[in-house]
Amino acid sequence: MCVTRRRSARCTVLEPRVRLVDVAPTLAELCGLPPLPDAQGRSLVACWSGSGDADDRFLVSQDCPSSGLVHSTLIGARWKLIRVMRDAAA
Repeated sequence: MCVTRRRSARCTVLEPRVRLVDVAPTLAELCGLPPLPDAQGRSLVACWSGSGDADDRFLVSQDCPSSGLVHSTLIGARWKLIRVMRDAAA
């Protein structure tokens, strides 16, 4: 994830894997709001300063383009599994 601050052209690249569910907790912390009680993600603010802890989460993504192939990806700390299959419904 690449984060820019203000109008600077410089970008901070976050090394830990980030997920879409991390956006809401991050925005809440940046706005000074209390943590969201039911949020599944976590704030990424600590990662910007380099004080974030090691990321041990798995990431899962799936893409079903109109080509009829299903792309599934599972990413761990030191590995990535990519599976491409023909969609049975196509």
